[in-house]
Amino acid sequence: MKLMWFHLMPYTELPDDFREKNPSVWVDIHSSLFDPRRAHHMYNDFMDELEFAAECGFDAICVNEHHNNGYGLMPSPNLIASALARRTTDTALCVLGNSLALYNPPTRVAEEFAMIDVISGGRLIAGFPVGTPMDTCFAYGQNPSVLRERYLEAHDLVAATTSSATSTSGRARCRSRVRRSGSRAAARSKPGAGARRWTTSTAISPISATRPGRRR
Repeated sequence: MKLMWFHLMPYTELPDDFREKNPSVWVDIHSSLFDPRRAHHMYNDFMDELEFAAECGFDAICVNEHHNNGYGLMPSPNLIASALARRTTDTALCVLGNSLALYNPPTRVAEEFAMIDVISGGRLIAGFPVGTPMDTCFAYGQNPSVLRERYLEAHDLVAATTSSATSTSGRARCRSRVRRSGSRAAARSKPGAGARRWTTSTAISPISATRPGRRR
């Protein structure tokens, strides 16, 4: 069993009467409720919590992607993961994940994940969700009728980009076998030293993850 610490980074100082005066915390929350001076402290507190979870011995610390809401203040989990790569040493960094349909070209995701993986010494766990309708369709204006198609195309392109990649130890070419069924995807890899490691979750299809390693 693996224990992972997951953080959504919500805005913690909404007014007490928020429920009475606002229909939603997500798709139509007003920007006037956001105070960047207070959010400065929130972001740093949240990152302190993630770093503390790593110090406590969790197998991974996890970040994710959401847009235009008070539920999660991480439009780019890669920014947080890159900072954590420098502030932690042994714990895996789980980015769960980048909403591939929102990226053009999606190969940018592969590049950024490669950077995080190298900076961290091979500790990245990479995840790729289709994304919620609130994020992909409302906040980013994607056509829902082609969203799944865009995701699958981006998924295969990133997989092809990383198909010849090696881990930071120079071992084990990345191999994946992906099974898609509705909103569910799974991937497996051969276990062993230097082998790629995968994670499985509803609506998420991970591509590349290397075994956690100690930074030298």
